[in-house]
Amino acid sequence: MCKAFSCIVDKNKRVYWKLNLDSHDKIISEFKLNEKKDSLSFVRVEVSPKNSSYLKPDKWVFKVDEDSIPDWFSPSHKDVVMREFKVFKRELYKIVVRKPIVHPFHLKAVRRVSLKQKLLLKQWDSVRGSVWGSVGGSVWDSVWDSVGGSVWGSVRGYIGSFFKLERSQWKYTDKIKTSGYPFQSVVDLWGMGLVPSFDGTTWRLHAGEKAKVVFSIKKEDLVKLKGADNL
Repeated sequence: MCKAFSCIVDKNKRVYWKLNLDSHDKIISEFKLNEKKDSLSFVRVEVSPKNSSYLKPDKWVFKVDEDSIPDWFSPSHKDVVMREFKVFKRELYKIVVRKPIVHPFHLKAVRRVSLKQKLLLKQWDSVRGSVWGSVGGSVWDSVWDSVGGSVWGSVRGYIGSFFKLERSQWKYTDKIKTSGYPFQSVVDLWGMGLVPSFDGTTWRLHAGEKAKVVFSIKKEDLVKLKGADNL
């Protein structure tokens, strides 16, 4: 399986890579490279964290991702790859937010959902209508070009918070009337140990190690929610 940083280096020490591509096959296609049948004209290379953490990498490991390494490949080829890798890291960490990853179901389980949390759910409902085009498109198109289908939008919304993009860069979100990150409401809920799910009629908030439902409400009732008088 390809990992970032993935690149192609040829015999002439040209290195091919693109920030949003971690597939060698896609890099080959993107740069229209041709591999000779009789011998490798380029090699697939990757540099990835030994601990698999891009937010807190312990050591970056260089690897040639080929069954055999051609005779022409030399230490100087590795050197040019590592120079490009430094460029990749600078570009990557311009957009990646290096913060701890929160597992909401490992946090202390919420027993009573507050009004603030219900209003966050309402806000999430207001942007969730375009979640597959917005959150999916924003995260994957803007940055990268089941947990269960009902909560997948929440997962994508949380993942999106790890990227530093301008408000205008989040695709398909023109109609979402919020400042900053368009899906911050679900990130806030996630940090409180609450994960929303929706079955088409009813919203639920799950909490605790067993993802127990701690709150449920019909969508039409959630839309009407305004304040303490509604509780």
